[in-house]
Formats: sequence, C-alpha cells, structure tokens
Amino acid sequence: MGSDLQGSNKVPVTARTIKAFMPGDHLATLRLGYMRHGICIGCGQVVSLSLKGFKQQSVRGFASTHDVWAIPLPDWHLPRDEIVARAMSARNSPAWRNYNLVTCNCESFTNWCMGGPGFSDQVVDA
Repeated sequence: MGSDLQGSNKVPVTARTIKAFMPGDHLATLRLGYMRHGICIGCGQVVSLSLKGFKQQSVRGFASTHDVWAIPLPDWHLPRDEIVARAMSARNSPAWRNYNLVTCNCESFTNWCMGGPGFSDQVVDA
C-alpha cells in the first residue's frame, strides 16, 4: 500500500495532462520535504485533506507550481467510482475534519479513499 512512485509518470500540469487524469486516480505532487496527495474526481478537480480540512480544487491549484504524478492504483483498490464516492463523502465526515500530521493527513485520506486503512507511508518512513 502507500505512495510508491515507481511506474508512475511525473508530468507538468497542462490542459492536456489534466484531461488525461481519470476519476479515481491517486495524484501526488512534491512539496518542500513532503508529498501532497489527493484523489482526482474528474472535470479537472481534486479532493484532498489539508490543514483546513476537506479541500476540493482544480488540478492546477493542487499542483501549485509543481509537477503532478498519477500514482498507479494498488491491486487492492476499490472501483474508481467508489473511490470518488468515498472521497466526496468525506466533505461532511467528522472523521476527516481535524487534520493531524501523523494520524489524519492527505496521504492517509487518499489511502482510505482507495479502500485501504487510513495510513501514511511518509509518517511511517519518518
């Protein structure tokens, strides 16, 4: 489980690449010292967890000035429509309201959306 970048394609964010992202894709972008994770919900939109809680934004907003990876989904993932449904259900879920760097972060949220336990490889590796 987790955010293995092997086999993923790092791409600059352009109108063409945004259209290539599919609903249910696990997207990641590198920041200073960490990876930011989210779920593509289609129409160029991503949902993720941030310090302010549930966040829905454009892929460009998610990427900021950075490239984005579509991380290959693990063998155990839910169907894509269920991944998107879980991601959207978090908007009103108390479980995802209080961001916590260790126990409730963007990577744990993304792993939960895919059908796994909410955990973060970044935290485990640290």
